[in-house]
Amino acid sequence: MRAVNLGFRPDHVLSASYALPQKQYATQSAVNEFSNELVRRLRQVPGVTSAGMTSFLPASGNVNNNAFTAEGYVPPQGANMSLATFVTVSGDYLQTMGIPLLGGRAFNQADKANAQLVTIVNHKLAEHYWHGLDPIGKRLRLGTSEMKTPWLTVVGVVADVKEGSPDVPPRNRAISLWNNSKSLSARWPHRRIRRRVIMATSQ
Repeated sequence: MRAVNLGFRPDHVLSASYALPQKQYATQSAVNEFSNELVRRLRQVPGVTSAGMTSFLPASGNVNNNAFTAEGYVPPQGANMSLATFVTVSGDYLQTMGIPLLGGRAFNQADKANAQLVTIVNHKLAEHYWHGLDPIGKRLRLGTSEMKTPWLTVVGVVADVKEGSPDVPPRNRAISLWNNSKSLSARWPHRRIRRRVIMATSQ
C-alpha cells in the first residue's frame, strides 16, 4: 500500500465518543464544566501525554458543508458557494492529533475567555481565499455575505488533513473552540453534539 500523508498522526491516539443527557445538562455552562473536567482528568492518566475533544475526527468520513464568507475575497462570476467543514474543539486538539501548525499560533487560554472570536484554518482554505497574502488576522464568518453572523479572526494555519478516503482531495476546514464559538452555537447547540474524546499516549 502506498504511503499517504493524512495530515495528522494516527498512531498512539485513542478516541471515544459520548453524548450528555440534555435534561441533566441543560445549560452550556454545565456541558463545558463536564467536558473541561473530563479533559483535565484524562491528562492525569498515566501514559497520556495530551487530551482534547472534537466534533469531527479526521479520516472518519464525517464532514459538514457550511457556507462561509471570507473577508476580502471576490468570487469569480458564476462561482459556486464557498463551503467548508467547521470543526469545534477543546483541550489540546492539535497537539493530540499531531496536526502541524504552519503559521500563526494555536489556541490559548485567553481565547476561551476573550470576546473576540478566533479560528484556525487549513492551508487549502488560506491559499485559495487569501492567495499571496498573510492569512493571519484575516476574517471569515458562517453564511453568505448577506448574513450578519459574527466574524472569526484567523490566528493560525494548519496542514490539510484527510477527512475521508485518502484518495479524496482535502476540503476547506476551519477550527474553533467550543468555549469561543458563539457564532456556531446558534446553528449547532453544543450540548446536542456527540463529542469525540481524543488522547495521545506515550506507547
